[in-house]
Amino acid sequence: MVTTPRWAMRLIILQIALSLLVGMLPTSVVSAAAPPRANQPYAEAELCARPEVIFCEDFNYPQNFTKTSQGNPDYGPWLTNWINPGLVNGVFGFVWGTEGRQINPASQYPVKPSGAMPSGNQPDHVWVANWDPDKGPASNGSTFGQIRHPGPNGTYANGTPPTKDLYIRFQYYVTADYTWPGDPKTDKYTYINGTATCGGIPGVYDNKILYFYPADMISPTDASYDAGLHTQGCVYSAVDNAQFADAIAIRYGDAGEYKFYPGCINCVINGTYQNYFPFQSLALQNPNDQKLFRRVFRLNKNKWYTFELRYKLSSGPNVPDGITELWVDGVKIYSETGQRTCGSGSGDTTCSGIGIINLVAYHNAADPTKWDGQQVIDNLVISRSYIGPPSGGSPDTIPPAAPTNLRIQ
Repeated sequence: MVTTPRWAMRLIILQIALSLLVGMLPTSVVSAAAPPRANQPYAEAELCARPEVIFCEDFNYPQNFTKTSQGNPDYGPWLTNWINPGLVNGVFGFVWGTEGRQINPASQYPVKPSGAMPSGNQPDHVWVANWDPDKGPASNGSTFGQIRHPGPNGTYANGTPPTKDLYIRFQYYVTADYTWPGDPKTDKYTYINGTATCGGIPGVYDNKILYFYPADMISPTDASYDAGLHTQGCVYSAVDNAQFADAIAIRYGDAGEYKFYPGCINCVINGTYQNYFPFQSLALQNPNDQKLFRRVFRLNKNKWYTFELRYKLSSGPNVPDGITELWVDGVKIYSETGQRTCGSGSGDTTCSGIGIINLVAYHNAADPTKWDGQQVIDNLVISRSYIGPPSGGSPDTIPPAAPTNLRIQ
């Protein structure tokens, strides 16, 4: 009788165990890239296939953005769905303003610096928040999407683990008739013919562009981070005694102090960042600002920009070690460390990673500004590392507006 050595028996048992384990594993392999859309190629297919990319949206398929009138009556009339395999959830029922959202052909707007960016044979389209009553229902166009599951280890849709450090890139444009908060501005300090000031009632507030929140927040304003890019009526320069609501600003952390930079006039604890001033121009609109490092940057209307925001969450709630940075057309203009980018509000109490994104042209209901025009976004990409502007296409052919009230320094 032949006996099997103990070492051989152990090897056989190990092989059986490994076979059982393999059989229990999922048959599909997780891909570290933006999950592909079925029969809908991305406009930036090569970029979206990179392993560091988490999410891509080119807005080229209008059928991927739906809404019904059966929403939650406590929050708004719409139930919306953003269909993208890079979202773990695109259905939201607490959205005010979705009726103002449009997905329009890009040909309705000036040519982007990257040129038209179709998806194969599918024409180029853009996301629009419409405030022009002559062009359809007017509202903020609010569009929510959840990019990862809740919890400290909640994964992204591609199965990869969360990261505290994300880069969010998109192209941005507002029409020539767009109203910034407080328009028409009458001088370097005053808004709306002197009848409204920054904050207060009545008061000039903000124009949200792209914001993000924890996956398990209760509501945006009580979340551990209610953050993103916006323009802000309270961007104030002490050296100029001036404030402009067309200056791009980064909101960070929770809603405490409603902190942002540069020029947060009411930020006592978190700083006002007056080192970003003076303003480059005191023109009341279309200042033609240069892209200068750590210098406040005001936007022109009727001009495309590419924004890329880096947002690194703090190591814990209210710990001042977070990072924010901003590139405009590939040029870094804002960069700050030591910020409280994750606070003590609801959701993501371990500051593990951004969970929800919101595209919106939101305005505070207390703001007396009469809104008009359209805000446009295209080619949104979210990645674990720097992305850069879209490549290719024709150069920017929109002539700059004539500046006024320039000064030599």
